[in-house]
Amino acid sequence: MKHRCPDRFGSEWRALVRTEEPNVSDNERLGNKIRTWLDKQGYPLEMRTAAAFRAEGLTVMQSQYYLDPETQKPREIDVICDMANSELPVACLRLVIECKSGNKPWIVFSSAHTLYGFNRLFALGVLSDTVRRELAATTPDGPERLMWFKKDGRVGYGVAQAFTDESPTPFVAVLSAVKASLWQHTNLGPASVPLFAVFPVVVLDSPLFECYLDDQGSLQLAEVATIDFFFQMQIGSFSGTCVRFVTARGLPDYCREVKAEFGALLGILEPTFERYWDVLMRRADRQASGIAEPQE
Repeated sequence: MKHRCPDRFGSEWRALVRTEEPNVSDNERLGNKIRTWLDKQGYPLEMRTAAAFRAEGLTVMQSQYYLDPETQKPREIDVICDMANSELPVACLRLVIECKSGNKPWIVFSSAHTLYGFNRLFALGVLSDTVRRELAATTPDGPERLMWFKKDGRVGYGVAQAFTDESPTPFVAVLSAVKASLWQHTNLGPASVPLFAVFPVVVLDSPLFECYLDDQGSLQLAEVATIDFFFQMQIGSFSGTCVRFVTARGLPDYCREVKAEFGALLGILEPTFERYWDVLMRRADRQASGIAEPQE
């Protein structure tokens, strides 16, 4: 009686890779199917996003985990990018990036009035109290040196995904980026890095459109590479901030913009670095001596 060797992968695997391509091996067929699956899951977009920011000299981390500030459940954020001052480690500027892959367009509804009545320092990003205080204390033209602070023109107030009745992908992506930013700010910020600022971002490889009314009241629709979206929701003491949407097409220009804006913001904060370094050193001395931190 002959004994057959056990099938390494089984009939299910053979059915998976079965194809009409006679000159392609089973392993190649499986590899092609995996590539197709990877593209649908968005992994290549995450990898290309990380590579684009590394090319601009930012420090990049991928697949970082955080605790949802509402549910306390662990979640994953796709990409984190940092720029910090190198001589005195008292300032860190960070992008928290959620990547979304798909082919259905996103439509951002915008207006020049979106931010009326909202403090621009809160709309700028998720900032430590120290960063907001130092920016507010600079000369009037200090924050105005930042394009991100001024936000001239239209800002998004609503977003939808076209041609679908499925779950609201844009809302889920924005909420993930914001919650990860809040966790970073609360748990990794002021205690160890006094000047800490986090900016939530969503990178997508689907088409991105802006929809608005012009001065004559006519509906306008235009494809864009990037746009600011104002996200307003009460999460603890947080009430809202701007989230940047960036397409894969617009990513190279945005990476250069980030490098320039981070450099400008560090330049505004630089006169305070020695003062905050002294604060850190005194705190370290008290901890080494077992002296309790003074109440603020």
